[in-house]
Amino acid sequence: MQEPPPHSESPRLLRVWTTGVRPGRLADYLAFANSRSLPMFRSMAGCEAVHFIRLGDTRQAVATVWADQAAIHACERSALYQRTVADLIATGVLEGDTAVAVVPLAGALAELWSALLDTPRRLGGFDDAEPLVL
Repeated sequence: MQEPPPHSESPRLLRVWTTGVRPGRLADYLAFANSRSLPMFRSMAGCEAVHFIRLGDTRQAVATVWADQAAIHACERSALYQRTVADLIATGVLEGDTAVAVVPLAGALAELWSALLDTPRRLGGFDDAEPLVL
């Protein structure tokens, strides 16, 4: 088994954004995610991974791993992030409530995530934009 990442003053963070997608608009949502959201996250300093996760027919999540809270704040304040969010909303694909949770990536979850990041084909990550279906 792989050694867990070393502890640091600022642990990696898992940020999960969940949203509803209008029935019949999943393909449009995924096209936007692949063409706009994925490149946007790739360009953000401190973003280590991004996964698009289908939670059901009309629920989606975007799970991102960040180096620290400062990187998340910088992303959320950036003009690119704000423009991408505004453009996604303007497509009309979203429905219902959205939520954001940020938690430390620690313990067993950190080991699992590190193993996923070290695999040649990351599930829905930078090298493979296919959605991970739960």
